[in-house]
Amino acid sequence: MSGFSLRHLQIMAELPEHDTLGSAASELHISESALSQALNTIERLAGEQLCLRRKAHGITMTASGRYFSSLARKIVAEVEDLNATFPHREGVLRGPVRFGCFASLSPHLIPAIMEASRHCTPRCRSPCRWARMTI
Repeated sequence: MSGFSLRHLQIMAELPEHDTLGSAASELHISESALSQALNTIERLAGEQLCLRRKAHGITMTASGRYFSSLARKIVAEVEDLNATFPHREGVLRGPVRFGCFASLSPHLIPAIMEASRHCTPRCRSPCRWARMTI
């Protein structure tokens, strides 16, 4: 079963901001015919009409289309947040870091490791949590 692609969601998130397919297509950097085909596909997947397209009157979102677009905007924003959080292309480490050692060594190693990690990887978070592990 094939569902909506991220590109479909980007299109539906942008569409309500425009009065015509031409202006929406321009903003999305695609041709008007490609946008029209994409809308046909999105509506087929949704199982209902999401916008009214009339040459003389431009485009108008249906109630379902407005709802779909509001959800699409939220999802696209979440994906953008995810991409901003994990920029693999920069080669920068981010996010939580976990490490551990034997309890007898921890007073000597953990402070030095945490201090060094703050300087080497400033975008990483390493909150201190103590736990006793038994084997």
